[in-house]
Amino acid sequence: MPQPSETLSAPAALAPRSGWSVSAEREHRLLGLLATALSALILYLFYNRSWWAPDDGAYAYVAWRLLEGDVLGRDVADVHPGYINFINAAAMRLWGVDMLSMRIPLAALTVVQSALTYWLLRGRGPVVATVGAIAASALTFVLFVNPTANWYALFLAVGTIALLSWPRLKLASMAPWLGFLLGNAFLFRQLSAVFLAMGVLCWLILKHRPAGVADRRVARAVLILIGLGLGAYLVSKGSMTGLLLFGIWPFFLLARAWSASGVLAAASDEPFTSRSMLAMIAGGCAAFVPLAIYHGITGTVGSWLHDSLVAPFLLTSLDFFDGASFGALFVRIAQLSPSAGMLGWLNLAYWLTLLLAPVVLGLRALRTARSSDGDALTPLAVVAIFFGLVSIHYEIPIYLNYTSFLTLAGILSLDLPWRERSLWAGGVAALCGIALLFQAGQPVARGLDATLTGRTLALDASAAHPLASIRTTADDREAMAKILVRIDQRSAGDQRVLAAPFNPEFYFLAQRRSPFRHGITALELQDEAALRRSLGQLRRAPPALLIHRRQDKYNTPEVLALVAELKRWSGRREAVGDYDIYYDLDPRRPERGGQ
Repeated sequence: MPQPSETLSAPAALAPRSGWSVSAEREHRLLGLLATALSALILYLFYNRSWWAPDDGAYAYVAWRLLEGDVLGRDVADVHPGYINFINAAAMRLWGVDMLSMRIPLAALTVVQSALTYWLLRGRGPVVATVGAIAASALTFVLFVNPTANWYALFLAVGTIALLSWPRLKLASMAPWLGFLLGNAFLFRQLSAVFLAMGVLCWLILKHRPAGVADRRVARAVLILIGLGLGAYLVSKGSMTGLLLFGIWPFFLLARAWSASGVLAAASDEPFTSRSMLAMIAGGCAAFVPLAIYHGITGTVGSWLHDSLVAPFLLTSLDFFDGASFGALFVRIAQLSPSAGMLGWLNLAYWLTLLLAPVVLGLRALRTARSSDGDALTPLAVVAIFFGLVSIHYEIPIYLNYTSFLTLAGILSLDLPWRERSLWAGGVAALCGIALLFQAGQPVARGLDATLTGRTLALDASAAHPLASIRTTADDREAMAKILVRIDQRSAGDQRVLAAPFNPEFYFLAQRRSPFRHGITALELQDEAALRRSLGQLRRAPPALLIHRRQDKYNTPEVLALVAELKRWSGRREAVGDYDIYYDLDPRRPERGGQ
């Protein structure tokens, strides 16, 4: 076994040493199985806890409509390219039309993610590998138990890193499979896949020198494109805190890769070539084939491209994206600390660690690159630095959760001094404990202060709804039931209802269709022209009722204009909790009606 004073040379640092004894190999296998089993237990305990009803509802509504025979892109729409919708539909087919069904594939994949993490970190010792494997579940899916595409993207990122780390696998054989994984990642969540691809390409250029002058030009053109793309993204976000925490470190790696590409590969090296790039592109195109065939057969290629490539940009232009800031989180943590108490301080320290971990990874990676000419860098560390940019998309705790595990695993993968590595392993283990006790399985509705200080809510309702076998609060269940009773009483099963601006959970739980392709009304009404089209559609076929949440960040001017018009059509309004419900919608009603 390695001694504390030993250092591990890379890139073989993370592979078991050929001189290790059979007993050491058995120890690794046993601990790997144990860590994976603990991860499975964690997922079993938390996979059915809490929900964020609009998000769960958005995925559930599309999956249900696909099961009912609707065509994605024509009858129902989503801002994700599609694979997640078909997986969710398949999950409901296998385990029942229930929101909980959509979580089962992610729980299973997270167990695999834990096993892969142990394998990736095994060369740093069994303790580090075990901690990393448990973190792969304790610091991921259970922190926001939701079938979001972000968790699929994280799993594919870990799988891609494992492929990059596979010993004795030649780049020529690896390239098409890398492209295939990246293409699939894009078809789950576009932005995450772009950052993942950037990290992969940067690592390949760092590790594999170009074969010739032409290949060097290709490599440097790729680096320039990555740099320009990152620069445009960071400028568009305009977040100084995000830049300092996440944004600057990829540029240092790109500069290092630029320098590395200046030295051509020796005859004995495995070079980076333009053929490798073409193989990756071919693999990526192969990932698109099933969806391309589906949309070609259904005649929905145009709407698919619009929903996948245009609509997401329109969505992220909403004002609340710019209002979120990690800088504000630092300020709020400072404000809460004087009165937080012991448990509150533990949780505030937890969030501070997650916020600062990208800086530690960036600094440590740069130091490693300088001290060893980049050879001691690991694909896990390099890809984690780029993947961390996902958190800048929306600077709230949930988006920090999407990348923190990979950041911490990246730190553990580096060739740190034994004492520092031990401290980080202990620190990550402590983070896992705090996460499982105070953060995992908790509803978003508990609020920011409760999230930061770890105040938990009792999930005293065993199921949110017969179609949502998810533990939640009794108050949440009761509020949901009040709306659903009114939908059931005032609309027939074949009538459509409208929930605005972002409450697709009502469509799924009440088994009613939306008047629009998008279950999220705010996505349907992206400009004045869309508003006019939608009003024309509703005049021809008014919904049975309108449910409007008065205070919601998705209440865009277009949504409020549509609600104001439908209010004129209504025969009666009823306030139910946070919602106004408008009944008997009739576009022929006099303007003074509907009060």
